[in-house]
Amino acid sequence: MTCIQKEITISSKSRGFHSITEDVISQFPDLGKLQIG
Repeated sequence: MTCIQKEITISSKSRGFHSITEDVISQFPDLGKLQIG
């Protein structure tokens, strides 16, 4: 099992609900190398 821990910074957004998926993915370039299952 591989565990990755990293501190990231997410830019501030205007009020309301915002998806941060793209912000997280862009800061983990090695994420595509992981396999599930």
